[in-house]
Amino acid sequence: MGDGNDDAQLGRGGNPPGGSDPVALRLRTGTSVNVILGAGDDRLEIANADIGLQLNVVAGEGNDEVDFATQFNNSDGGFQLFPVVVRDHSYFNLGGGEDHLEIHSAFIQGQLVIQDGAGIAHLDLYNLNIARKLDIDTSNEGDQIKIDYVQARDLTIDSNNGIDDVDITNSRFRSMILKLGSQRDSLFIRNSRATYLTRLDGGENGSSLAGSNNSLRGLLRRNIG
Repeated sequence: MGDGNDDAQLGRGGNPPGGSDPVALRLRTGTSVNVILGAGDDRLEIANADIGLQLNVVAGEGNDEVDFATQFNNSDGGFQLFPVVVRDHSYFNLGGGEDHLEIHSAFIQGQLVIQDGAGIAHLDLYNLNIARKLDIDTSNEGDQIKIDYVQARDLTIDSNNGIDDVDITNSRFRSMILKLGSQRDSLFIRNSRATYLTRLDGGENGSSLAGSNNSLRGLLRRNIG
């Protein structure tokens, strides 16, 4: 997509065929899907998709939103999930601006890499199964990173400068390596496990750590507590 405020949709959750609008639309491809959003305030929704290889999304300048809209709320008050399957790696580069990335109910059979170039990043990762590493690298702003019900082999976060909030709940990894940067950040970990190695680095000015009911093997802490 070029410049301007664009909206794009890959797959859609919804009602069965013949039902009322919106009707579910399924996307299935045996190859990779590459989306370049360009400049402007863009919005991309993904749901009900089976990507045969990689899913790569690159956002440019602007305040962008990328939403895995995998939960469809029924008229009777219930809901139905329309998950996303990526059969290789997945890469998101959010570019500049204040960006929102919500990845909910997805299976990624490679690694998931999230990068943010500049501006505040709002990351919300929920109900994910990642075969390899979850790697998050944000910019020098006050970012918000929320990880809930996520399983991956390894987790690495480098939040750089800025006063960041990082919440990790109900999640499991083999290793957890967190580097929070030079400002005084907040880290909350609850009901989570690292089965082999844990490294928590609060940065030059130290960071706060809260939470309970964790099992963090091989824990080493620096400037955090």
